[in-house]
Amino acid sequence: MTRLESIFERSKKSGKKILVVYIPAGVPDTSTTRRFFNEVIDVGADIVILGIPFSESIADNPLMQAASQVAIKNGTSAYRVVSLIKDYRRITDAPIIVRSYINNLISYGFKFGNDYNGFERFVTEAKIAGLDGLILADVPIDESEPFRQVCIKKNIRLIDSVLQSPFSETKIVSTELIEFLLNSDVAGAVSLVRSIREKLDNA
Repeated sequence: MTRLESIFERSKKSGKKILVVYIPAGVPDTSTTRRFFNEVIDVGADIVILGIPFSESIADNPLMQAASQVAIKNGTSAYRVVSLIKDYRRITDAPIIVRSYINNLISYGFKFGNDYNGFERFVTEAKIAGLDGLILADVPIDESEPFRQVCIKKNIRLIDSVLQSPFSETKIVSTELIEFLLNSDVAGAVSLVRSIREKLDNA
């Protein structure tokens, strides 16, 4: 059973609602992302989605686009996010999902030469680092099959949309949290996650 399957199985048995937190990697900087991840896990996040920034994030709302620009200026890349996942996996068994635009991942192999499939290289290295799932923000479901097959081979769950299973019964925190992070208010972001966890537990 994978970490994602285990989380949902435990939720089904216990009735505890699942809290998913979206973190734009590199906002307001990489060191803060590392610290914030640890803190949201401590206050009750069950699953963390790490966002890889993209310069033309047209599928995102204005806040997420602003976060992408900050992260890009900070040098955040798919390579750095794989490194973050590796660090996180040393301290937690919580499922980690990456959300990215496909061009970030197709170009992942270019650093090593164009003869390598960048997407497969990313999936391979991210899986070794400890990745559990992947969301491709700009790949329609009817075009996702080639990417899905790569993910299946590496035992990574490709999630077509956060509006579909397995997240239909979860609480996802993103927009308000990004506002706090853009203002470097990590304490406020952690407090928000703690508050939502308490509300879910007492519902």
